[in-house]
Amino acid sequence: MIEGGWLVLGLILVPAVAALVCLASMGRPVSRTFIWGTVVIFWALVLILAGLMLFQDVWRFNVPEAGLPDLNLLILVIDLALSLAFAYIGLRRKNWPILIMALLTFVLCLFLESQLHGGNVGYWVTVDRLSLLMLLITNLVGGAICIFSLKYMEHDAHQGRFFALMLLFIASMNGAVVSSNMLWLFCFWEATTFCSFALIAHDMSEKALKAAERALALTLLGALAFLLGLIALADITSNIDLFYLMSHQDLIPFFLLPLLMVAAFTKSAQVPFQSWLVGAMVAPTPVSALLHSATMVNLGVYLLMRIWPWYYLNESLTTMLLLVGGLTFLASSIMALRQSDAKRVLAYSTIGTLGLIFMTLGIGSIYGLTAAFLLLVSHAVAKAILFLSVGAIKHTSGSQDVEDMEGLLSDRRFLAYSIYLGVFLMILPPFGVFAGKLILLEAVTSQVLVAFLLVIGMASMTVYYGKWLGRTLVDRAVGPRPERTDPTFAMPLLFLAGMGLLLVVLTVPFIQMFVTSGTFTFMGRSILPLDSPWWELPTPGGMLPLYILLVVIAASFLLLTSWVRRPEEATTAYACGETMQIEIAGHYLYSERTETNVRTAFELIGIGLLLVLMIVPWMLEGIA
Repeated sequence: MIEGGWLVLGLILVPAVAALVCLASMGRPVSRTFIWGTVVIFWALVLILAGLMLFQDVWRFNVPEAGLPDLNLLILVIDLALSLAFAYIGLRRKNWPILIMALLTFVLCLFLESQLHGGNVGYWVTVDRLSLLMLLITNLVGGAICIFSLKYMEHDAHQGRFFALMLLFIASMNGAVVSSNMLWLFCFWEATTFCSFALIAHDMSEKALKAAERALALTLLGALAFLLGLIALADITSNIDLFYLMSHQDLIPFFLLPLLMVAAFTKSAQVPFQSWLVGAMVAPTPVSALLHSATMVNLGVYLLMRIWPWYYLNESLTTMLLLVGGLTFLASSIMALRQSDAKRVLAYSTIGTLGLIFMTLGIGSIYGLTAAFLLLVSHAVAKAILFLSVGAIKHTSGSQDVEDMEGLLSDRRFLAYSIYLGVFLMILPPFGVFAGKLILLEAVTSQVLVAFLLVIGMASMTVYYGKWLGRTLVDRAVGPRPERTDPTFAMPLLFLAGMGLLLVVLTVPFIQMFVTSGTFTFMGRSILPLDSPWWELPTPGGMLPLYILLVVIAASFLLLTSWVRRPEEATTAYACGETMQIEIAGHYLYSERTETNVRTAFELIGIGLLLVLMIVPWMLEGIA
């Protein structure tokens, strides 16, 4: 599929070249037409690629190295340059852990290259349905966020640098999910680390720099684990092609998988590495949206989904995934209950949902893999909608506090409906996140501890999202109406809303196009025959009637919102002559000290689980 190779190359080069153009324009406003044109081009490329693969029934295609220039040297140079850049950051900020880890990464990259020199990889790009799904998420959602940023960042003094990093982030993600060579995957992995650091530190305040340093330190720790795993693998075979190893799993060293899992945990902010993602909320809202929905955190999930055939029958590893994911889901859901800042609520929600995805991968069955696909794509769209809605509210009102969204339905109906759709995608049937959670819950009913973690976490998630919706439905005294939602804000939200609703309507066809082919590739069978009815979703407990649930939810929502009207005349509570202002508000038992103590407790448990994860495979290997 030669045309597919050119399309993939375009998906990497178009945003990368556009990033260089934006960087060259530093000091001058970035052209809206240029950003729109770039986004439309990579949207077109990814949709054409999807059309070719889906309608020609292509499950996988490769682009061989034969006939292409040797790019491995370029990849090595980029790896070394990134390591030196991280070392410079550590030295400049006097952050010695970052400096030491960056220098170790530099040395290990050279050592790995010496091991692989002259090795045969065979392919530099491999695209299957999982890669295609990741490309669609990254480019469609990431493009919408870039368009939203045109208005949000229009007065920013460093607009050129901002858009350069956003586009480079998208290019790096595209490169990571199509790389067949694990050394190439690591290079793009590190490129996303650099982009996330620079974007979190965008305003260069001390708070932003500290948050960016924390993110860099924790993700560098994961990078070291990744590199050590590759070195162990290269000691056995010089061929580190992912798909070659799928058919030669006897070559995979037993301690490679725990190391790759640690790398995935750091990238996807799982306990005990979750603190960097919450701290990253100091970044501009479009950055938060990109990190949470289209790029950074999805990369750890992608890695474990990609290597799923290597560990799904290993009971010790799958149990560890269940426990780490469950602990993360429980901890983040409890922490989110105590937050009134909407971005922090969404940050903890992201961490928890990623924990759910890791739990689904730990089930070790087709049902779990199906739930992982559903959770991944539905969460990406929902979180992009929610973050951009909060960003638009903050841009017009100056606040992102949940309590300040009182009366949102009356004042800014469009943004209120956007938030409702995002929340519905996260918690209500028959939307994808709910379907994924239902499949997971039914699959682990025999495991009491895991089921307990799920039930408490799901209940907490429902409470904190329900509390948020409740504030927007409460009306307030009549005041001046804010200006209408800017079209540059509205268009990306409408686009993402269309994606979310399309996912609901096409849940079963989505599984047939992406999950069925993926599970056939991995295990030779699927939970869903290709001729299954499009209105029913199979779960371990039977068939879920999607469209009956959709009609009930839609009717209930329309009835509820139709009753909320802006009052013609507002009244205030009578205070018996006292000169006080009475307000209706939520009460939050928030204490920074308490949050720190709770977070530390969960992190200590997480560290204990990681130690077990690293030790048990060695013990089992010794017994064997």
